[in-house]
Order: sequence, then C-alpha cells, then structure tokens
Amino acid sequence: MNENKEKNYTIEQNKQVMTEHHDNDGFGEDLGRSYTRVSDNLRRNRRKYAIISVAAAVLIAIGGVSAAAVANVAPYAISINGKQVCTVSGKNEAEVVVKGLVADYVPEGSVVKAISTDDMIKVEPAESASEARDNAVGVDEAIENLKDAISESKDDAKAEITVVSTGMEVEKFTPKTKYIKDDTMLAGEAVVEVEAKKGSKEVTKRYTTVNGEVTGEEVLKETVIKKGKAAKIRKGTLGLPEGEDWKTYEGDPIYQNGEELTQTALNYLGAPYKYGGHSLVNGIDCVQFIRQMYAKYGISLPNGKNALKHVGFAVNYKDMRPGDIICYSNHYALYIGNGKIVHAIRKGVSVGNNPKYRGIVTIRRVVG
Repeated sequence: MNENKEKNYTIEQNKQVMTEHHDNDGFGEDLGRSYTRVSDNLRRNRRKYAIISVAAAVLIAIGGVSAAAVANVAPYAISINGKQVCTVSGKNEAEVVVKGLVADYVPEGSVVKAISTDDMIKVEPAESASEARDNAVGVDEAIENLKDAISESKDDAKAEITVVSTGMEVEKFTPKTKYIKDDTMLAGEAVVEVEAKKGSKEVTKRYTTVNGEVTGEEVLKETVIKKGKAAKIRKGTLGLPEGEDWKTYEGDPIYQNGEELTQTALNYLGAPYKYGGHSLVNGIDCVQFIRQMYAKYGISLPNGKNALKHVGFAVNYKDMRPGDIICYSNHYALYIGNGKIVHAIRKGVSVGNNPKYRGIVTIRRVVG
C-alpha cells in the first residue's frame, strides 16, 4: 500500500486493518470500538487534517508505515514537525501515552468522540529498536514532553490536536422571575412577594478543544432534576422615565412628591380654558389639565369624565397633601397645600382659596 493511500485511510478501513492484524491481542479491536466516531465538522475541516481514531494514531504510522510492519515492530517514536520528541518501549505504552495526551486535552469527565491531527504529529515504529529502547521514557514523561513540544511549535508550523468530546455537568439555575405590574407604586420600587429557589439540571455538552483549549461548546441536551421556584416581584410604574422598562428599571422615578408636581402646575396659571381641550396653549379643560401635569412626571392617568374618581386610593379631607386630586361632581382640582387648589376653570388655569367651594365627592391620592 503506497503512502497516499495510507494517508487516506477511512475509519472503517483502519478498523478492518486492526481486526485483520491484531485479533491475537485484542488491542486494535478494543480501541476501534472506543474511538471511531468522527464529527461532520471535522470531516469538513478546511485544513484537511487526517482524521484518525486513537487506535489508528498508535497503530498506523501516519507517515506511511504499513499496518503489517507496525504489527511486528517496537518500540515507538513520536515526532512533532519531523523532530523526534520521545520514544516509548512498546505499542501498549504508545497507546497509553496517546490516550493520556488526549485526556489532558479534554474537559474533565468528558468522553472522547473524535480526534483530528495533521501530519506534523507522527506516531511510528522507531527506526533503531535497540537504541530507541535504551532512550525510551516513561508514559508520564512522554506526555509532558509532547505537550511541551506542541506548545512550543510556531504559528507557521503549529502542531495541533483537535478533540471532540461530550460530557455531562449538573448545573444550578434560577427560574425566570415573574414580575407583577403595580400602578400604585413608584417606578424603581420593588416588593419581593415570593423568594426564588434554585433548581438543578443535567446538561450534556459537546466540546471542541485545540491543544487543550476549549474553542467550541454546544449544549446537546438539558434535563431538569429539580425545578426550583421563580421569584415573584411587584414593581412600580409611577414616574417611569420615558423609554425605560418598568420590569428592569431600578433608578429614581421622575415623580418625587406632590409638591414638585403642583409647582409645575402653577407655571401654567392663565392658560386658556376650553371644554374638551387638550392644549395648554390653545385651551384645556379640568380633566386634561390634571392628566397632563401627572404625565410630565411619567404617570399616566386614565381618560374619561369619571375616571379620575377611581385612580389611586381615597384619603380624608384632613389628610390631604399636595398633589392629591379633589373630585367634585363635574369638576376636578389639584390640592397645592395651605388650603388652596389649582384647576382649569372658565377664566383659565387659576388658584382657588377654598377646596370646599363646592361639594366634594372624593379625594384621590395617586402616589402613596
């Protein structure tokens, strides 16, 4: 068999050679069963690595030594970029060295599925058996020598061992938090109603390593062992800055207190009144005036003739504070403190000195 054909051996051909020539010791058959799965990604590798099993790496000289010759010679030499790195005393030791090298190059506990090496790394029977036997090193030393030689190889002639393996890990996880929207709380405020409890899951992953460095990781399967419990958090929305998400916002709300809001309202004294109007310039009615003042602080109040009578919660007259909405039968005003109100009436936005100038139906507080 010539060199080109030897390099182009498929995994199935390697298995056949091992079965034909090594049934007497079981070595080829056992390793053939253990390491013959090759990923599609490695088959498509543009660098055209010679894809081999661990058994093939030990038994078949990548440089072109025939399987029959390999079966009858020992010890073995291992070379990097044409330079011999070490020799070991026999094929069994070569097997252990290669397995040990690969084991050091995959995540702990993972199972090797495929190996790719280029022709810069060669495992072959030593040319001079007696001299090689005298210079043979132990398995651990051989592994360390190979790792050093691989790491020292230069970029333009970099020796690489690519390994695909799979492994299973048990990971803890926290179920996705459930958020409850609360229109009575300020933006950024949060109340934890249910504490989260971590769960656990078995995660099967496929790893790709190059010289021991993980270059790819893919989750193949996840199996939940313990479900855990999702946290339930009530989050406020009042005064939420524009463009922010109420679920994740943790800053201060635009709205700080009713006094700030009423001071803003006083800036519009004299704005014209218009029944059903929405404009502070061209005309506005009492409902829209209050809605727009709150809107300036990120608080959206419902529209409609009677809607403001149901926002927030009710407070007593003696407990009023700036920013509270005083609801009359057909009119609305903002309490600004010191027994005064500001509202939109026929003569325009004005200050009133008597909140009880007409019968009060309810007083509503939007922010507690």
